[in-house]
Amino acid sequence: MKRYLRVILIISIYFLEQLVKIECIALHNLTGSKGNGLLLKFWLKIKGVQFGKSIYMHSPFYLYQRGALKIGDHCSFGEHTKVWNFADVRFGDEFLGAAGLTILTGDHDKDTLEPIFSPVAIGSRV
Repeated sequence: MKRYLRVILIISIYFLEQLVKIECIALHNLTGSKGNGLLLKFWLKIKGVQFGKSIYMHSPFYLYQRGALKIGDHCSFGEHTKVWNFADVRFGDEFLGAAGLTILTGDHDKDTLEPIFSPVAIGSRV
């Protein structure tokens, strides 16, 4: 029964992600904005993201794992943004990200190939 509920949850989250993409595209085409819709905010809450006022995202937005992401007030992300949040990622207020932005918090030691994770903090008005 637990496995069945897990599958239903995964399918539901995937379906919600598709609805968020549709919402972002519709808001962009109808209002000229990139997002800040109710479904986007709901999806971010489910993903454990802390975010401030007015967040704009153009789809698709890829987030590697739940949590470990904090977004300040009035931030905007272009299409095809990817956040590989193996460690904490923080965007300050009024961040503006271009299309294709990739944030990666992981690396490998050059000698041992052991994974290394480091937090990323991006200041305000960047």
